Amino acid sequence: MAQRDDFAVDLGGVLRSYRLSRGLSLQCLAAVSDGRFGSSVLGAYERGERDISLRRFCDLARCLGEDPPRLLAEALAARQRRGLAVTESSAEGSLTVRTDDPDPGAHVSFARAPGRPRERRGERSRSH
Repeated sequence: MAQRDDFAVDLGGVLRSYRLSRGLSLQCLAAVSDGRFGSSVLGAYERGERDISLRRFCDLARCLGEDPPRLLAEALAARQRRGLAVTESSAEGSLTVRTDDPDPGAHVSFARAPGRPRERRGERSRSH
């Protein structure tokens, strides 16, 4: 069995927590995603057995009705509780997180496109 990445485990735990808090099974979340995620892939993400791309992470967070930076911040807080240093800087519309992890993938940044209003789940921009 391959060794699990600590951050993937932390992130997966947050994903599982949010899924369960909404009363969703893996199969229900797969259905909510309109087939973009299979239940076995979702389970692998939650167990930290499979890496998730930033794009898919953001898509999955939205399927859960959450803002991706919020879920990321919770996963990083779990790292911090285990004694790993985490620093965070933010500006309007962005979140940058740095950890003491030497892995460059542990340095993550989210930013919204300038001038583009944030859409909430279920809302669409109205343009004519």
